[in-house]
Amino acid sequence: MSSNRHDSKGQSAWDRVLDSLELELDITAALLEGDSAQFPLQGGPRWELPPDLGTMPDDLVFRAHSIRRRQELALHHLQSAATLAQQRQTYVEHISGAVHRHPSAFIDQEA
Repeated sequence: MSSNRHDSKGQSAWDRVLDSLELELDITAALLEGDSAQFPLQGGPRWELPPDLGTMPDDLVFRAHSIRRRQELALHHLQSAATLAQQRQTYVEHISGAVHRHPSAFIDQEA
């Protein structure tokens, strides 16, 4: 079969690829919203485009562009979340260091 296949087999292969990308975006969105119970973190394999997919059918191009826009938005949100987490970690480390430098002193007033 040629690499330009547009038959039902090629269509379903492309549908599976796009379904997989959309699922990853749904997981990312849920994690960003704090819903890690719905999608527990898993170190899955690196995503790669399956070989011999052929040319994407015209009727899936809009869906692929929509996924790309969602990926860009997710990347922006992930970068913002990472920056905020780093700022909070720095703040906690600063407070933690201050607490250890100035331990609390307790005075027994009964003695």
